[in-house]
Amino acid sequence: MLKASIYLITFVFLINIVNAITFNEVNYNPIGNDNNKEYAELFSQESINLSNYTIEDLSSSDTLTLLKSSNSNYYLIVEEGFDYSLIDANIYSAGPAIGNNLNNDNDQIILKDENGTIIDTFAYNSNMGANNNGKSLCKIPNSTEWFECNPTPGLINQEIEEQNNQQNQSNNELNNETNQSNNQPIIEIPKIIINEILPNPIGDDSGIPNGEWIELYNQGDSLNVNGLTLKDSSSKTIEINSETTQSTIIGKNSYLVVYTGSKIGFLNNDKETEISLYKNDTKIDSVSYENAKEGISFSRIQNKMIPTEPTPNQPNSEVSSEEIQPIDELVKSYIKILDIKENGNFLDITLEISKSNTNKEVIEIYAESEDKKVSNTAKVNVPSKNTNLTLNVPLILKENIKDNIIKIIAEGLDTKDSLEITLKENNNLLNEKTVSEEEDSKIYLKEVAQTTSKDFNTENSNQIYKSKRLKSRDYALYLFIIALVVIVIALVYKNDKI
Repeated sequence: MLKASIYLITFVFLINIVNAITFNEVNYNPIGNDNNKEYAELFSQESINLSNYTIEDLSSSDTLTLLKSSNSNYYLIVEEGFDYSLIDANIYSAGPAIGNNLNNDNDQIILKDENGTIIDTFAYNSNMGANNNGKSLCKIPNSTEWFECNPTPGLINQEIEEQNNQQNQSNNELNNETNQSNNQPIIEIPKIIINEILPNPIGDDSGIPNGEWIELYNQGDSLNVNGLTLKDSSSKTIEINSETTQSTIIGKNSYLVVYTGSKIGFLNNDKETEISLYKNDTKIDSVSYENAKEGISFSRIQNKMIPTEPTPNQPNSEVSSEEIQPIDELVKSYIKILDIKENGNFLDITLEISKSNTNKEVIEIYAESEDKKVSNTAKVNVPSKNTNLTLNVPLILKENIKDNIIKIIAEGLDTKDSLEITLKENNNLLNEKTVSEEEDSKIYLKEVAQTTSKDFNTENSNQIYKSKRLKSRDYALYLFIIALVVIVIALVYKNDKI
């Protein structure tokens, strides 16, 4: 009797271990090349360290290594090179491949602990779905049944269509009756994801409909999202209501844009470690992004937030994995100060300018000494996008500069460059007052012809833009030379006649 009791206790204990963590989602045949994309997701109510556990398929076994820890209940087993940067889950590596690569026709995966005890197993075949169509196989919560679903690594699985989930509905109805008798309402988690974010729109960030926004996508039935909240990484919140969106009703497989510009500083341009969607205290979904460019949104593609053209209330732009570029590889505008020549109280600044697709146009150039401006401010207007050019800009230094060390600054187009120089000793500053500094400060180059790097030539690069004072001086010099030539010719002609 005692021995039987011990066996029973041991059996119950093993069952509890087995139920502690189970396979929850498997992506065995993603679209395109499977390398670095396959994954197996497990779910556990308790925190478990899977280091030195093994995962096997029908032909190979791999030991798990921890890559990233999290407070999440989800455990993701991935291959080398898998991009998990935007996934909030415990991440473990199985090496170059999970088993001998997950077979696309049929296979079985097994999780074993350090002692070789089987913790959970899952067998599948291609007839179950998720075969090279962008889908995963997902487990129905509190069930042994699996179904085809959209990939949701690190997130709650999408539930199967209602006609295939009658058992869960019955259970929910039973739980609802029980909870209602205890005056404890059930909290249903909406099937909504954060689908696209525009953190840095062109122009006013707070305007509607052209300001900052977050787009939601509803994967479930039509529902009213009034009262749901969005939270950023600094715990600022925005409530979804009639003031922040045009309608609080979001249909099945439909989009809803929530405007966030009314909350100053909600969507940062440099980095947001997490933007989350909540129902009361329950997190529904979360994403992150960094380095937002003007007029460029972040779209959810292959469960990553990718910079794209904005598509509010529409499907995200189709981007293949080969076309996806890291955010730091996007083309950026730049300004470089190539040369500075000093002529009395004039400085001739040579600039190299490369403008990308930004809508900003103005570049300002000026000199500083001890954090104070010591020159006029010259302005260059570059209206054409994707332009590369080199030009010269004159600056007029002010009198009584205390320090001979000054800094030349050129800024605009969301970029900046600076260069320190030492002025020549005994610099002869002009005392002329005939032309006011205010007029010189209005140097504004109305338009610079668009030139690409291929079309750019020496003639363009040597083009010099001069102030009215410099042009007048040049004209006077030309007239003086012409007068001298005329006088000389007249004298020679007169002597010949004599």
